[in-house]
Formats: sequence, structure tokens, C-alpha cells
Amino acid sequence: MGGKSMARIKPDESIIGLEGPVYDVDLERGRIRQFAKSIYAFHPAYHEESKPVVPPTFLMMAGYFYGYILARAPRDSAFGSIDEDFTTCADGGQEFVFHGPLPRAGDPLVASTHMHDFKERQGRRGGRLRIYVTCTRFHTPGGRHVADWFEWNVKTSHSPVQSLDEARIRDR
Repeated sequence: MGGKSMARIKPDESIIGLEGPVYDVDLERGRIRQFAKSIYAFHPAYHEESKPVVPPTFLMMAGYFYGYILARAPRDSAFGSIDEDFTTCADGGQEFVFHGPLPRAGDPLVASTHMHDFKERQGRRGGRLRIYVTCTRFHTPGGRHVADWFEWNVKTSHSPVQSLDEARIRDR
């Protein structure tokens, strides 16, 4: 790819609102059943119906299978242009909000992810914390809002296994 590279963006509040591409989400029956089995969710609604309902946390897989997450954002994309190594972020939590019944296998969805919030603060054990909150919105092709997936990614200024003395020397 001989395209021109994007300028790197400093991680600060100006990144709020950055948006990734829109992508299709395939709610395939086999993946739903496999995911439910992997999380030990054996409710018949996930396994026995011809159009199983998705387990509530299944939508997080859309970013990994089909789309756009911070740790895997293409370098020439909006999130890829943020001057941060997201591959070493800690998982700060997730929240799922549904705006109606859970989707089922075969339901067509489209999704897009945007930077919902950014905070930087002092950590309790020394070092700075950068907290990135993304929101992936799921809609039907007709525009009905189905769900939101909020994900918190926490970046520390030093490795969690690094000793506090080493961190203090480096942060000076």
C-alpha cells in the first residue's frame, strides 16, 4: 500500500467523536451456539431454536470477527492514527445496552464504533492512566437502534509488572 500515512493524533479529549467505518455483522447460528457453549451458557434459547437469540455479551465478538476495535484498528484509520499502543491496554470493563429484544441468528445488523470518552488521571500506584471508552452502535439496515456496546480500555504509563521504584525513576 503506497498511500500516504495519516498524521498521528495526540491522545487527549480531541479524540472524542472519532469514528470507525460502518460494517456488517453476521449473526450466524453456529457462532452464536459456539460462543454460548464457550461461556457455559446452556439455556435452550441459545442452542435449540432454529434462530437462537444471541447471549447478551455476544455482540462484543462483532468487533473481533468483523469490525473495528482499538487493539486491531488499521493504522490508516481514525483509531489507528491515535498515538498510542493499544495492544497493551488493560480491560477496564464493558457494558451492553439493548433497546428492545435481543437479536437472533440471521437478523441483519450494521455497526460502527466511535470514541465515546477519554480521561487521563493519576493512578493510585504511581504513573498516569489513560482511559479510552469506545461505543459500538448496532442498528438494523433500516436504522432501528438495536444495542450499544461500551468498552473501557485502560493504558498505564508503565508496565503493571514493573517495580514502583523503576516507574518513579522513569516518570521523573
